[in-house]
Formats: sequence, structure tokens, C-alpha cells
Amino acid sequence: MAYAAELCTAPVQPATDSQLDFLSDLNKKRARDGQVRANRIEASAWIEFYLRKRHREALKKLRPEAGDIVQLEDSGGIRHEEVVSIGIDGRIYFRGGHGASAWPDRVTLLSRRTDNSKRARVLKKAALNDASARLNVRHWSLAKQAELRRFEVTAPLTQGDIDQLRNVIDRAQDEKSIQKLLEERPQILAALVGRKPSYVVPRPQMAGIGGARVPDFLIADVDSSGINWVLIELETPRSGVTLKNDNILEEHARKGVSQVEEWREWIQNNLYQARLSHKDGGLGLVDIRPQSKGLVLVGRRALLADNAREVRFAYAEKQRIEVHTYDYLLATLEGAMSFSGPSGLNPYLIQPWRDGDGEQPSTNSEEWLGT
Repeated sequence: MAYAAELCTAPVQPATDSQLDFLSDLNKKRARDGQVRANRIEASAWIEFYLRKRHREALKKLRPEAGDIVQLEDSGGIRHEEVVSIGIDGRIYFRGGHGASAWPDRVTLLSRRTDNSKRARVLKKAALNDASARLNVRHWSLAKQAELRRFEVTAPLTQGDIDQLRNVIDRAQDEKSIQKLLEERPQILAALVGRKPSYVVPRPQMAGIGGARVPDFLIADVDSSGINWVLIELETPRSGVTLKNDNILEEHARKGVSQVEEWREWIQNNLYQARLSHKDGGLGLVDIRPQSKGLVLVGRRALLADNAREVRFAYAEKQRIEVHTYDYLLATLEGAMSFSGPSGLNPYLIQPWRDGDGEQPSTNSEEWLGT
């Protein structure tokens, strides 16, 4: 400090208030040292020393191992994490990657990897769900394509498919006959997304996995951003969709929306299980997200009340669940099949929700004008 000018070095700066406050939390005596207070670089060195000391002591006390479940609390809230490794500097790294890690003094041990109690299993599930939510779900790969190959639809939509669907809808007393046809001819629903490869999953089996409701169909396609899932619920075509004297959905439409919401909640609470490979006991729903778009098909155009557009639009805008009649389905299929341009420009395809969307539902104008 005394020879700074002669040695042509930068003049010594006093420690900042934030440095001294931080150092005081680590060691009050050192923070009062006049030499430390007068030298910003020395204050920084002591902060580093005491932090390393704190980390070493916490690591010695914690003795973390891969597979342990810990709790981390910060400005992002409370999270459960599974330990996967400990760095040479003592930092603990968690399952899911993307830089998920923390110093040992910031975590609390909840259960050891060898603990198989009910509480430990619940904590493990929570940690796996948090890790799954952190994974990169926008990168498509051959491995992901192989996982979904059993659901891939390669048959093209034909006019005969549409004509038979129209006939079944016109005669249907409820949704059962419609569901049967759509299961037999998955190319019908695959045409709603259109981009290749496309997938249709009929009634995904979740027996013994939380007792959740089973959606009628999951459909998906792939674009440059990865895979895009849509949750589809079928209800009776003999519905007016909304109540004429009240701006709410009719019973069957409400049921469809409720089922989509319950399925989303199940995905949220079982995200790891939902995405886990089928061969490992999971559902194999590659990169599915809790807020995947929802589509409820219910009622007929001729039965719609005057308030149908306004009521349904609110669900599409706020909850990302579109409620449409079976006439919308038929009109969309006709339009999608007749379109001759690139699939990315086809206005009849269901457009995926992107992260950050939420201003307007991604629909074409026709479907809000009477269908």
C-alpha cells in the first residue's frame, strides 16, 4: 500500500460496505480489523477463506452421497434435490443437470440413499419431478423417436376417413362410438397436428400410478423446437356446450375441461414417471410438460348458444384449453387435407404453445365463428 505509486500499481481501495457486511456474517472480529477494512483485496481474500472453511465444515457434517435427498431453500423457493456427485471443491451437484448445484452449507439432508421408508420414497419422487422439470425437453433425438415409435402414425388421412367420421358423429348418442373409430384410425387425429413424425396415444394406461383420470388421447408432432403434446378429451356430441342463461360451460363441457386439468395435475406430480422410458416402467411420454395444450371436443354447431364463443375463448386464453364442437373437428380435417403448402404454414393445424405464450390462443378464425 505504501509503495503503490512507486511500483505503478493501482491505488488500494477500502473494502466496500457490502464486503464488510458479508464478512461480518462470516467472522465479526475479522470484519473489524482496520487493515482489512482499508484493503478491498484483503477483505475479498478473507471472505473466500471463511466461505471455504464453512463449506468444508458443512461437508464434513453432511457427508453427502450420490442418491441422498436434500432440501434447498433460496429465493426460488423450497426444492427437493437428489445428490449425484460432489465436486473437488466440495460443491454438491444434483440430478437434472443444467448447473443445478449448491454449497453444502446451503442444503439440509432429508433422507439417505439407503432409506426406503414411505417418507423417503415421497421425497425421492419430489426430487425426481424437480429434476425432470429442469431437463432440456426441446431437443429431439433418435432415442426419443425410438421410444415413441409404437405410437407413430404413418397412414395418411383420406376423404373416406372424414366421411366415416361424419357418419359416426351424426349417429352418435355419446362419445363412445367416436372414440372407437378414432382408435381404429389414428390418422384422423394425427392430421390435426400434421408435422412429421406425428404420434397418437389412445387412453394411456396409468394403472397403479396415482389413480389419475385417463385422457382419451394424447397427440403430438415434432418441429424444430422438439415435441409438442396435446391432451384430447371427448364428450357427447349431444351438448349445447354452454348454458343459454348463464355464461358458463354446460355439464359435459365442464367435465372435459376438468379432466384435462386433472391430467395436467397428475403430470405435474408425476413428471419423472410420465417421461420415464416405457421399458423402465414409465409411461414413455417423451418430454411431456404439465402445461401441454388441451382440446375438448363436445357438442354440435347447431346446438351452440349465442354466448358459446365468448365462454370458450376465455378457457383457451387463460387455461390453454380449447373447447370445440365436432363440426370444428370435421372442418379442420377437411381444411388440413386440402391444404397444399408446407405443413408449417397450414392454418388448420393445431399450433403448439410456446414458452411465454399466453396473450392469444393459437387458433384460426373459422373455429371461433360458429364451430
